Amino acid sequence: MTAAPAAMPSPSASWVLLPVAWCVWLLASLAPSLLVAPHLSTLRPWLTPDTAPAAVLAAAAFFLTAIWPFWPALAGSAARGQLMRWLGRTVLELMILLALAAPFVLVAWSVGGQPVQAGRLAPAAVMAVIPGVVFRIVAAAVGPQRVRWVVLAGMLLAAAPLLVAYAARETLGVDWSWILRISPVYAAMTIAM
Repeated sequence: MTAAPAAMPSPSASWVLLPVAWCVWLLASLAPSLLVAPHLSTLRPWLTPDTAPAAVLAAAAFFLTAIWPFWPALAGSAARGQLMRWLGRTVLELMILLALAAPFVLVAWSVGGQPVQAGRLAPAAVMAVIPGVVFRIVAAAVGPQRVRWVVLAGMLLAAAPLLVAYAARETLGVDWSWILRISPVYAAMTIAM
């Protein structure tokens, strides 16, 4: 007997899972400020209520840079040869994701005690979306065999500058804040906050 090949999820199933994953991701970014912080006697800097907006922005920017661009590749769907359909789906997904982010943004800013400033959030969203769209184009162009290298590049662009700057400060006592400007996560947070 031969083992049956693993079935890939259908594109329609992956399209439904994307908003669910997005909402769970944003909710997880709010959980420390909403659920953990009220029960602590001494608050850590990342658990104070006024860090809720920064946490949601960082989570959204990371998702849009390192996870969303590769969703079609993770679902096993090929976007080659149908550029207009692919572009329409990309724009539709972005509109859905940004609309679903609105309640989380409102909650984060209300927990932080700040008014929502749409004029500052719009450029921050653009800063997070542009690398995601570029990575999605590159992932569609290289094909499914080499897309894992593009996924790695997306994750490194989003997270590596933050990790390097933090490690340099904690271990060497050196402030390498200039390296943070490479990360779209940091750029989105800086613009919006």
